[in-house]
Amino acid sequence: MLDFDAYFKLLKKYKLNTLVSLHLDYELGGAETGYTKILVDRKIVFDAVKKDLNIIQKIWKHA
Repeated sequence: MLDFDAYFKLLKKYKLNTLVSLHLDYELGGAETGYTKILVDRKIVFDAVKKDLNIIQKIWKHA
């Protein structure tokens, strides 16, 4: 696990301009284990991604 707040503060403190990648895992009704299609409502998955992205953007803004 990563302390995003501390990590983002360090990036800003040392003026490091780098890429940040966020890996997300969600239950996808089997797609996470090899099925070729998401078998749960896509809106549920996209809403979860949007929620997590908003959280990480908020942490970056306040770091």
